[in-house]
Amino acid sequence: MDITLHFSYISAAYKQVIGNEVYSKMKNQIFLVIGFFLLVHTQYFLSPALGIFEIYFFLLFIALFIILNIMFVYHSIKSFKERFLYKQRNILLACLVIVISITFYKPTGLIDSEVLHGKNLLTAQTEGAANCLTELELKQDGIFIEHTFCFGTQRVSGKYTVRLDTIWFNDSPEYYKFGVLGSKFGKNVIQLFESNDEEYPDHLFITENEL
Repeated sequence: MDITLHFSYISAAYKQVIGNEVYSKMKNQIFLVIGFFLLVHTQYFLSPALGIFEIYFFLLFIALFIILNIMFVYHSIKSFKERFLYKQRNILLACLVIVISITFYKPTGLIDSEVLHGKNLLTAQTEGAANCLTELELKQDGIFIEHTFCFGTQRVSGKYTVRLDTIWFNDSPEYYKFGVLGSKFGKNVIQLFESNDEEYPDHLFITENEL
């Protein structure tokens, strides 16, 4: 009787130790999932700060996303075998389903310029050397944003006003002084001038215009 009771105590203690270890692993994995979620959905702010190192962020994103999908398959099988008895594993599975689904839906993140500043009234872009892309957005709240995607992301923003066919970029010393809609290349072009007497302005091709 004493031997049986002693064995029961040892067995219960062993199960508790194993349970605590599993709980600790689950907790760490939940933190990993939450960390991935924050990393992906704040990349709008992170990308300009990363510069040329953005490619490493992208590779990290891909690696972590693959790991999360492997985790989902593994824990789904384990939970099915356990008949979903363990609360920690169920919480982890729920987090994985939510994060993976949202990432599939919005791989560039839930936070973007449209969320922060409203829809685009005008979008114009051009492609330069080495497939570098420059895109200008005029927002409905009076903010302009220019994104340059070339071995990293650069972003310039400020306020703008529209007078007839001229767009004035206000208080933006690091950007053009003004832009003019239309040119000899056609109506769907915006010419960007750094000064009033500039002879050869830069051009962007308009892809959307609701001004």
